[in-house]
Amino acid sequence: MFSRTFEYKGYDGNMHKDTYWFNLDEAELTKMELSRVGGIRGFMNRLMKENRPAEIVDMFEKIILGSVGERTADGRRFVKNQEIIDDFRFTPAYSQLFMELVSSSEKLSEFFRGCIPEEVAAKITEKEQALAEAGLTTEDLINGNEEAEKILRSDTAASVDGKPSLSVVKE
Repeated sequence: MFSRTFEYKGYDGNMHKDTYWFNLDEAELTKMELSRVGGIRGFMNRLMKENRPAEIVDMFEKIILGSVGERTADGRRFVKNQEIIDDFRFTPAYSQLFMELVSSSEKLSEFFRGCIPEEVAAKITEKEQALAEAGLTTEDLINGNEEAEKILRSDTAASVDGKPSLSVVKE
């Protein structure tokens, strides 16, 4: 979870400064991951490889709008509802963030990792490092490389606190 403050010129011509919160909990992240063959990253890589820009844009929007919400004062809940989403979506702050993320894979990765639980982000990094040490990438996973899949499923990269963590799902 993280917050970001945006400064922008509103539709009223005045400068505004608003802070928005972004979070994807483990359940939301797992739903997103399992709903796509190859997981989110694999899905996005495939869309880019197949030059399907409309679907890439849809996915960016789902990630951004699916993560925006408000943290309650007591810190117990992170509330997401249509009013909160619309409050963000219909401001220039959304446009700023959207354009930043579609123009930089680094910024997208930074945003996504900021949204997800720290232990899940650490596990993703661990899996990427294990692949890199073997001279492989996530693209090798998309292409069905058996060695990459074996590394992904290895014990060192298979769980967070003894629970299964995100992995690539193949059809």
